[in-house]
Amino acid sequence: MFKLRFWLVMGLLLGGSGITASALTLSQNGKTDYTIVTPAVPIPAEVTAAKELSDYLKTISGTAFPIASAGVMPTGKVILVGPSAAAKKLAPDLDFAAMPADEIVIRTVGDTLILAGGRPRGTLYAVYTFLEDQLGCRWWTPTESTIPHRSNLEIGNLNIRYAPQFINRESFYTAINKNPIFAARLKNNGNFQKVPDAYGGHITFAQEFVHSSFPLLPPKKYFAEHPDWYSEIDGKRDATSRERGTQLCWSNPEMRKELIKNALQWAAKHPEATFISISQNDNGRYCRCAKCRALDDAEGTHAATLLQGVNEVAAVFAQKYPHLLVETLAYQYTRKAPKTIKPRPNVVIRLCSIECDFLRPLTDKTNASFQKDIADWEKISRQLYIWDYVTNFHQYLLPQPNLNVLGPNLRYFAAHKVIGVFEEGDFGSTIGDFVPLRAWLISKLLWNPQADENALIEEFLQGYYGPAAPHLKAYLQLVQQTALQSGDEIGCFNNHCSWFKPEALRQGWALFDQALDAVKNDPTLTARIKRERASLIAAILDYRTDEKWYAFWKDRGPKVDSAELAREIIALARQYQCTQYRENGKFEQYQKDLTTRFLQ
Repeated sequence: MFKLRFWLVMGLLLGGSGITASALTLSQNGKTDYTIVTPAVPIPAEVTAAKELSDYLKTISGTAFPIASAGVMPTGKVILVGPSAAAKKLAPDLDFAAMPADEIVIRTVGDTLILAGGRPRGTLYAVYTFLEDQLGCRWWTPTESTIPHRSNLEIGNLNIRYAPQFINRESFYTAINKNPIFAARLKNNGNFQKVPDAYGGHITFAQEFVHSSFPLLPPKKYFAEHPDWYSEIDGKRDATSRERGTQLCWSNPEMRKELIKNALQWAAKHPEATFISISQNDNGRYCRCAKCRALDDAEGTHAATLLQGVNEVAAVFAQKYPHLLVETLAYQYTRKAPKTIKPRPNVVIRLCSIECDFLRPLTDKTNASFQKDIADWEKISRQLYIWDYVTNFHQYLLPQPNLNVLGPNLRYFAAHKVIGVFEEGDFGSTIGDFVPLRAWLISKLLWNPQADENALIEEFLQGYYGPAAPHLKAYLQLVQQTALQSGDEIGCFNNHCSWFKPEALRQGWALFDQALDAVKNDPTLTARIKRERASLIAAILDYRTDEKWYAFWKDRGPKVDSAELAREIIALARQYQCTQYRENGKFEQYQKDLTTRFLQ
């Protein structure tokens, strides 16, 4: 039986546990009395944690911190990295073996600093948290960071113990997915992030991440002999013309038997997996046969037949692969919970928010139907997973006014038995709409949804854009306020940004001018700001597509040349290797469109 343990942040003085904490001087004037000590038999991530700590302490202070093994415990002062016997002796209240994989412990005991946690990632996360929160290190992007420099390193009394509620955290952005070390530093551990064991590994799905019905039972293999395994629609079964154009007939027992056999083969090939997906295809062509329809009608949702089949799979997996969680979707036509059918204990419901208004929090009245669905699933499910949408899939570069809901929505998920969140951002797009900020901010909130998102935004703006921060903050606020004042509901498939009124576009352009002027002597910061301006450029060019809008706009918007803007956005895409401008849309398509409209 799968058990979850959630811990709250505990910044308590150790006096309450009978252990004395004390302030430490780690280095002074380029010298240290400390040695970093790993467990006698460390796992790969603990070896990395010790090296990362040593390397960054040297970068910060100029002091070399040697690394030793607890098997040959050095004399003198030590920083214990990992759940060693020495750490257990100094902190007998800690049961490292029982800790969740990502739990961290940061504790001072006498003149010893303990940085440890659960396996495999806890110790590494403890080191990164210590470097961030105590010493001021920041990793903004895979290649851009802020590392302080000071020869004297002193820390106060520390007793921090924290395990994230979301055991699976995935901020779906190019910078994170393609840079596993950066993913680890931001404490992302999702399926697509391919973090190696040396950096703690990551949580995986067996074979397929989602939409696994046809990968499990491909029509090319099965349909000719078993058409009754596939959706009946208008009295016909046809899964051959477009393989993902239909679903499975979940009421068919022979289909379920073969699906279970194939799913067991997936599990056998992926012993490292935490989840196996038994989920619907990405379309709405569910089965309307008499048996499926009867159960769905009785339960008041098309999730009924799906969940009944998933439960049958889960019953087998509970015996043969009890460590695997069987995940399925509550998505589009299956989003509504059934009346009486309940998920088995080893089933995870992944609830999707795709239809929601993302301009306003999920707690807003515009999202009342989602509120009912999450509450209904929570009543009958042991654990939930969320697939959330934090971009505009129709056009990644257009402004998506949702920064204000990212924190509230993640806190909302945390309040509803959610164990994992997949935040689907604009993977493939590396320019526009403050992509670095979004990837970093979402990662921070996934680790700790109780964090203050406004303080995090302020921190990123100041740390990454320097003197331009106030102007960029004003721009982001302008985008948000303009969208709210429009009265529109804004989802994640928007083919225009008509809510961004001409007067606001002009104000936005002026704010970017001010931001660029504030950093005019700094080429690095200038380049960062020009990259972010790509989103505003996309909005301006979007207006100029429509002659009616342009006639209204031309005397109100910024006086800028369309051809010049088109060339700039194409150059930025080339500079930052932007491969997509929309979901499954190559940037070359957008470039061709810009060329046709503005450069011929």
